[in-house]
Amino acid sequence: MLTATVLVVMLLAAAGGFQTIWCSRFAALFRQPKSQPVPDAALPKVAVVMTLRGADPFLDRTLQGLTQLDYPRYDIRIIVDNKEDPAWEMVQRIVAQRACKNVVVEELSQRRSTCSLRMSSLIQAVAGLDDSYDVVTIIDADVVTYPTYLRDLVAPMSDPEVGATSGVRWFMPDEANAGSLVRYIWNAAAVAQMHAFGVGWGGSLAVRTSLLRDANILDKWSKIMFEDTFTVGEVQSLGAKLKWVAEATMINRESIDVKGCTKFISRQILNARMYHRSWRAIAAYAVLSALALNGAILVGAAALLLGHTAEAGAVGGALAGYAACMAALLIWSEAVARGVARQRGELIQPLTWKLIGAGLLTHYVYLASVLMAVRVKEIEWRGIKYNLGGPRKVHLQHYAPFRPHHAAQDARVSL
Repeated sequence: MLTATVLVVMLLAAAGGFQTIWCSRFAALFRQPKSQPVPDAALPKVAVVMTLRGADPFLDRTLQGLTQLDYPRYDIRIIVDNKEDPAWEMVQRIVAQRACKNVVVEELSQRRSTCSLRMSSLIQAVAGLDDSYDVVTIIDADVVTYPTYLRDLVAPMSDPEVGATSGVRWFMPDEANAGSLVRYIWNAAAVAQMHAFGVGWGGSLAVRTSLLRDANILDKWSKIMFEDTFTVGEVQSLGAKLKWVAEATMINRESIDVKGCTKFISRQILNARMYHRSWRAIAAYAVLSALALNGAILVGAAALLLGHTAEAGAVGGALAGYAACMAALLIWSEAVARGVARQRGELIQPLTWKLIGAGLLTHYVYLASVLMAVRVKEIEWRGIKYNLGGPRKVHLQHYAPFRPHHAAQDARVSL
């Protein structure tokens, strides 16, 4: 029993230690001096690209924000899955209301069977750009921008060694249900790992157009499932750097249930498994944290049953220390993200005591998501099923227009 006790205590210390290192580096990102303002004349011309299948809960706010960015030269290209899609009417209406001259909206014309629909849309959007665009920015429909968003995201590219920049995804759900809290807790830990391992976020990802051409990216996109991790890897293989932009911390207020949350996390992990060079390290930490927590619970229970009170106390103390460490890291990360949101005048939701129970649930949802991502050979994403024969062996089984699952049209629930 002593050996088992020492082992689980060491595992808990290792799991907490790694996360502390990653979190401290993530928090340090927010203490770095902001990039020097770039004169309008020196700012690159940017194409902002968005793909739509379904009307995301805050799509109206996203579109309104995009059309009023404080940036001298940018155009918006939006590819909608089909004209019957719920997003089509909304996009057309908002663009017309604002009399936007820099927005092009197109229906997806070619639905390739060798990649995801998102990749087909991105290929169409980028292939339609002329050589005047220096930077392509990919943005998700759930990213509600602020006026200087594009300036902040592009400013680091004044350094010629920076080939791509990434914003920070941060969940701050309006509804404190179990699924939303689990996704919030998981993401708070995940973004620290993403920063540590150089994993870009496709929700706010800017890339030099020249590097996309040099990497022959459109041909490669036609064979893959997800673009962000893959594209950053291609950019880095050309010797360019990825720069994370703390100012572009984007607050997501959508809600989600536990089932949807599990699928969401599984897709993020699958993305890393298929396209990131550090996947083994990411998976190893998932195994470490699973062994540490579950091993401690089992060893502690066994020690109590067998009357080994000293060992049970040691395991209990280690578990309490681990829980306190993770709670402190969550509060620390939340504080730096809230600092950015507060500077922009965004509404800040108070933390809830429900997070205590959600923390343990997050562990098991994360473990289930990792197992799903490791074993999956088929994935469903927004109503479309894909066979996954390998990182570049994707097959779209059957196309069908998007049909929303939620009856309430104003529901702020993730698709």
